[in-house]
Amino acid sequence: MGRVAKQILAGDSEVKEGDEFEKRSEESEEVKLKELDVKLELEHMQLQQTIRLRELEIEELRIRSTQQSMSKEFDLARNSRLVPPFNEKEVEEYFTLFERVADALKWPEEFRPLLLQTVLVGKAQSVYASLSVAQSSNYKTVKEAILRTYELVPEAYRQQFHKLRKSESQTHGVFAREQQILFERWCKSQDIKDLEG
Repeated sequence: MGRVAKQILAGDSEVKEGDEFEKRSEESEEVKLKELDVKLELEHMQLQQTIRLRELEIEELRIRSTQQSMSKEFDLARNSRLVPPFNEKEVEEYFTLFERVADALKWPEEFRPLLLQTVLVGKAQSVYASLSVAQSSNYKTVKEAILRTYELVPEAYRQQFHKLRKSESQTHGVFAREQQILFERWCKSQDIKDLEG
């Protein structure tokens, strides 16, 4: 092989080596770019996590300060002694009495279920215990659940209304009020809203 041929072959191998070097350089740059992308994504996720942690810390501080200010304003132990005793025989009247006391003493709505549960007995106590934490923290939900438990069927209310008799020691006004209460319960259990329609 001649000298010219050797130079051509040497040039071809240099070109091939140059092409391979370029390919490796491009692949190396792509790998570096992918590594940078992964690194940036990781930093972004860490930054988001840090932000979320700070938000949670702020929320926790806000809740603590609210609880502290509420506990300073409302003495649960002192007020629990003022809760009227629960009466299983007259549940509807009990809630009327409880709410009057609560309104008169300006008990916050969020403390009413806690105060109420201190006096519950029997079926009412069982109903309260069966409620979820969220449900048992809502006074209206607790009240409705207890009233549903003690509510009689419409026929029982009808019979109570018809069997009611005035005792000799009872005034006509007290008897009329008892009769009205039983009639209203009977109508409510039948979902009667209007007596004329």
